[in-house]
Amino acid sequence: MDILTFNLVEEKIKKLIYQKCSLNLSQTRLLLYFDSTQNKKISMGSLASALNISLSTLSRQINQKQTLVLVDLERAKYSSTKVLCLNQKGLDKVEQLRGLLNEIELILLDEWGKEEVLHFQNQLDKILSTLNEQVS
Repeated sequence: MDILTFNLVEEKIKKLIYQKCSLNLSQTRLLLYFDSTQNKKISMGSLASALNISLSTLSRQINQKQTLVLVDLERAKYSSTKVLCLNQKGLDKVEQLRGLLNEIELILLDEWGKEEVLHFQNQLDKILSTLNEQVS
């Protein structure tokens, strides 16, 4: 088995997301995070921690023109903390992204039964768990 096949699959999925939704990987991760939290407002520091990136990296990503149009960013009243959540354009983009991810899943797994998909997911989870133990 060519272990780098995982990388090829990742690259193709990222390319599809970019072509169909005009989103890069950092924007995709940001939108999926807010989708998973029902678009709850969060501080930049907490979001950086949740995404496992530095605050400066997150700040750079958020301040990109293509990303900034997807979020509402405001400074807290009594501190320098910035909080953000998705605006309507961001919420619309999440819907588009979710639809595309469902399409991709159908393309990849259409021929498989539910048990096969569940088994595949379990195997991927085991691989990730093993890798997490090996890489700190």
